[in-house]
Amino acid sequence: HVKFAPWEGSGYASVQKRKSGVLPNNVRLLVLGESHYGVDNDRLDTTKFVVKCFLKGRENPRFFGAVTSTLASSYYGDLKDGEIQSVFNDIAFYNFVQESVGPGASTVPSREAFTSSYDAFFEILTNLAPTHVWVCGRRLWNNMPDFHFIDQGTIETGGKKAEKGKYLVDALKVHCLAPQHPSRGYS
Repeated sequence: HVKFAPWEGSGYASVQKRKSGVLPNNVRLLVLGESHYGVDNDRLDTTKFVVKCFLKGRENPRFFGAVTSTLASSYYGDLKDGEIQSVFNDIAFYNFVQESVGPGASTVPSREAFTSSYDAFFEILTNLAPTHVWVCGRRLWNNMPDFHFIDQGTIETGGKKAEKGKYLVDALKVHCLAPQHPSRGYS
């Protein structure tokens, strides 16, 4: 089912031994993006390649920069390379839609593109066993599967709203939060 394998940081699985980084011990965070754009559908390593390009300063600074800033609680421009790498060492990243949806970020995935990706999503939850999922954007949230899911309503902090809920998959309880898309900012 999975066509685009997730990025898994080097410290993601060793959550009980985490000595540094941005996340507390016992938290496995999956950052869930929506989809890839303008890429080859046949490359299993596309997600890993895109994250590696970002870490080398060549790819998608608006989205990944916002993710990094949020998790590091610091303005992206003030972060050093080691701090950026530390964020990505602690997390897993996966794009929900398992097909390239078009030439640019303004292309919206079809409903079918979302629904045909449900099985892959549950496969990722089972394999990565995250404790938490940061769902990047409400459009993605509104197109995720509603089975094995408990909706926990909306929370508000600092005048910003976010949807929350949890997936119950096998023995996992995966807490999910969906604020506005990171590239739109939080201030």
